[in-house]
Amino acid sequence: MDGEEELGNCSFLQVSLQSDAQLDLQEEGIRRYGPGLASPVLTVICFGLLVLVARGAPWREGRGSQDGEGSKGGLPITVLVLMGLTMGLDFFCTDQYQPSMLHMSHHFGVAGEAMASTIQIHQMCCALAMPCVGRWLCKHGIRPMILCCQLFFAASTLSCAFSPSFGWFAAGRALQGISASSSVAISAMLSAAYTDRREMLRAANLVSCIALVGHIAGPAAGGFLASAFGWRFGFLAVFCLAALITLANYLLLPDLTTEKAPEAPTATEGGNGRILWRQLLVLMGLSLLRGSSYVVMSTNSFVFEAHYGLSIQRAALLMSVLVAAGAFGMAASTTLGFSPTEALNLFSPLLVLSAGYMALVATLMISDNPLTYMSGVALHQFLAHGPTWAVLAEAQQDSGLDDAGLPPHVYAGMMNAFASMLSLFGLGAIKGGPSTVLYVLAIMSFTSQACIRAGSLWAAAKQLARQAFADSGAEFKPIDE
Repeated sequence: MDGEEELGNCSFLQVSLQSDAQLDLQEEGIRRYGPGLASPVLTVICFGLLVLVARGAPWREGRGSQDGEGSKGGLPITVLVLMGLTMGLDFFCTDQYQPSMLHMSHHFGVAGEAMASTIQIHQMCCALAMPCVGRWLCKHGIRPMILCCQLFFAASTLSCAFSPSFGWFAAGRALQGISASSSVAISAMLSAAYTDRREMLRAANLVSCIALVGHIAGPAAGGFLASAFGWRFGFLAVFCLAALITLANYLLLPDLTTEKAPEAPTATEGGNGRILWRQLLVLMGLSLLRGSSYVVMSTNSFVFEAHYGLSIQRAALLMSVLVAAGAFGMAASTTLGFSPTEALNLFSPLLVLSAGYMALVATLMISDNPLTYMSGVALHQFLAHGPTWAVLAEAQQDSGLDDAGLPPHVYAGMMNAFASMLSLFGLGAIKGGPSTVLYVLAIMSFTSQACIRAGSLWAAAKQLARQAFADSGAEFKPIDE
């Protein structure tokens, strides 16, 4: 009997141990795979909702401009600050994980170039979504589009935080890029709320300055969070901020409406039916300038941490300095009220000198010193952001067609799309180190100025031809028209 009781106790103990072991394995599986499963689910749901919005889901019927009367009295300061925070949060999210790119590439087991390309994925998706958002505004309204983009942004940020692999992280960044196209809706709200262009310019400058604060603070804050808690915690912090800003947008944003988006003229309506060669050349030049800033964003972590051997916190501070240099260039072009042409004429000679200085630093092999490398890149960042941001600011302040027959937000989207594609060729500089990065930036800067000057000479030659034919009384018909 004692033997049978001992055998029964041993069997019961084995069953209990097996049950406890199974429960422990289940709990460990939930902890390990639960967050990883949340990322694909959130991403798939968001893309599904995006398809419903694109197909015209009846969650908001466009009301045209029936509420346009009485909505031109401007926006309160709280709404302007909130709009600046909405735009700045996307800047902050993109910049906060730059110091962690080297560690994230090791974590996901991918090459540095693949990890760096998530910057281009984000910017490309934002560029492709901008024309679509411009059309959806008339159908769904400005306020619902901003709220929709913010909800997508919050969900995609959470997806990035819990991403189990690089593929799902890249998908989350793509969805974040689509959500970042809410800048078109914010610009439309400014246009709908102001009749006086000067007042709208002041409001747009305030929104831009607030957004740039998040741009500058991103790398430093992200580096601190990553060094203390890991890179995923930075995305979780952004998710909490996105949830708060979305709630504030729901409570405070006015329900303004926009006029019907302008249609591009057809080829039979004059010479504006196609993009002229000169405009294409200028567009490529601006895209190269903007793409050079994407190269800097993509390579920062690998240059400062892998080549110079800096800690993630020190590297993050240097990245914030570079971002601040670009932000000051943006602020200079907008607060001083430069038109795109004025900004190009002012910054172009300085950009050529900056490119020469970067090439000199790289050739003399003094880029091994972080200070000399920083001086070349910071000067380039300041000068490159001036003309490109002037074009984007013009797109925010003018909803009409340009002389190519394109709405400005479509032109800005094309510029960002070309910039993303062109900057992909600069990612190979990661393996070459600081000197290679400086060479790439110098080549892109020189080429951009060549394209812009060629476009300007094309326009000047056409204008002289028009004047000559007008003086002679003959009819002038350009080849491209």
